[in-house]
Amino acid sequence: MGLYTLDARDLEGGNDTRALLERTLRLCRETLHVRDVVVFLGPNIDSAKCVAAVGLGNSDLHSTHVNGLVTKAWNQQRPIVAARPTMSIAVRIACGRKTWGVIQCANPENGSRFSTREKRVMSLLAQELASSLGSLLALKSERLLAKQDPLTGLRNIRGLNADLDRVIARAQKAKTDAAVMFLDVDRLKHVNSRLGHAAGSEALRRVGKILREDVAEPNLVYRFGGDEFVIICPKMGLTEAAERADSLRQAVARRSPGPMKSGGELPRITMSIGVATLRTAVRSRRRKASDSRARLLAAADRALFRAKAAGRNTTRSATKRDDRLR
Repeated sequence: MGLYTLDARDLEGGNDTRALLERTLRLCRETLHVRDVVVFLGPNIDSAKCVAAVGLGNSDLHSTHVNGLVTKAWNQQRPIVAARPTMSIAVRIACGRKTWGVIQCANPENGSRFSTREKRVMSLLAQELASSLGSLLALKSERLLAKQDPLTGLRNIRGLNADLDRVIARAQKAKTDAAVMFLDVDRLKHVNSRLGHAAGSEALRRVGKILREDVAEPNLVYRFGGDEFVIICPKMGLTEAAERADSLRQAVARRSPGPMKSGGELPRITMSIGVATLRTAVRSRRRKASDSRARLLAAADRALFRAKAAGRNTTRSATKRDDRLR
């Protein structure tokens, strides 16, 4: 099809959005018989950019920057047609009050002006694209919510398993290390019994916020369940992971106290942490990523148990003796 550029993988919706845009480009060229088609998307006209284009026509049409015709079409209900020498038509991609962007077609193959029928077809294609984009993003939002903990906003165990498998597979391929931290809030039941469950929930929210703000990759912090959290640290060895765990533990203890919206003061919250890495906690026999994931998490959990047994508010590291699932 002579695809000029396609950066749809950076858009929300990923490969599904890419396939949708490719289909739209093809339909525009086949139904309108034009040489060039460009799709501009963005939250507003100032940030809109070319995400998909096909054809080898006017270079300005294929610029990553919006042009005058696109700007004019952004807020117009009807298609906008440019005069010669480059015959172009642009129509906004909108569903209800939501405007996603603009489709622009140019250089009719027969050299004639766009007919009323072609303008109508263009509008229908834009409406279909807007509706499909809305459905794709709604579906992605539902999938995200299914992997998100509603209390802390962190990802949950559904997201953890797939992400950790991917990190381990990459580490095995690149022959690098990867670390996992298993974190547990100390004596959360005492907070609940003394101050109420609202205080316990507030403690978990604050811990989640501190962890998300203090790690290099916030999307690799998870609420495992109850008062437990997990952090994945790609390309990190045991010494660095243990030092980072101590830094996080101290940050939680320092920043967690303070007034609560429900009234009263939240006391200092401490955490116990177990750290495990592929090289120090998983035996070197070749394993599938999913098997290594289970063993790595189990090793970090055993190290966490030793941290709590040592008096809490401390960090312990796992060794290959912890590489067992039972």
